[in-house]
Amino acid sequence: MDMLCYDELTNEEKMRLDGLSTHPGFPVLKKLMEHACWKATQEVIKLSPRTERFDQVLAALQHEARAMNDFSSTLIKSIQAHSQAIEMQIEEQKEAKQRTPRKGLLVSQSNKGQ
Repeated sequence: MDMLCYDELTNEEKMRLDGLSTHPGFPVLKKLMEHACWKATQEVIKLSPRTERFDQVLAALQHEARAMNDFSSTLIKSIQAHSQAIEMQIEEQKEAKQRTPRKGLLVSQSNKGQ
């Protein structure tokens, strides 16, 4: 899969995408995209072989349906991939913070023996 804007999005933009993917309206957006893809595919299936210039019309409808499906799939997968990437980065930062001892804790522990 070719992730859109792989090296071009800032962390802030990735976080916004992550927020978009968890927004209550996101599944509705996906549903609309899926319906548009289904509708384009149905147009290919419904085409009658008796249609004038059948081969040309069929090729055009298939091209449109395929492009719509590819775009929708790539867009959704890219949003998911960017969201996962930023979530992993945040988790790694949290883990690194937990591994790094705080100076205040070291001082208070060294003072205990006095």
